[in-house]
Amino acid sequence: MLRKTGGYALALGLLFTQQAAAETYEVALMGQGFFPTITYVQPGDIINFHNLGESVAIIGASDESWSTGQMEPFSSYTLVITSGMTASFEDFFARAQYTDEAILANQAAIDDALYINETTDSFVEVPSPLFASGEFAIDVPAPIISLGDGIPVSEDGGL
Repeated sequence: MLRKTGGYALALGLLFTQQAAAETYEVALMGQGFFPTITYVQPGDIINFHNLGESVAIIGASDESWSTGQMEPFSSYTLVITSGMTASFEDFFARAQYTDEAILANQAAIDDALYINETTDSFVEVPSPLFASGEFAIDVPAPIISLGDGIPVSEDGGL
């Protein structure tokens, strides 16, 4: 009986040890950007995506191999990281709003986007809108930020 109980305790301990190794990360979509832009994860880790913007979002892999589906404003989605999954992602809903049809329908606005730089008398094109994108680095250690030599402290403990 004692041997059986010890075996169960060992198996239960190993189970909880493996689960405890997984980390949970939070990634927020705020309008036209993700925060943080890069998340350092391991297979088994969890990323909670939060749509903190005021419009619908569809966060997905750049190769469309995974997606959160449609996320209403102020909603969340949980993604479990697996080995080999595509790590770059973007907001596909925002990109879909900026289609070729919209460009043609707003040709006048595009023509107005070209303006003359009065200093150089040359045309300058207004850049196209930015779309939120980010990535997670799988099996890559987070960089260690060097703070230099630090702040010198005098012998009496003052600066």
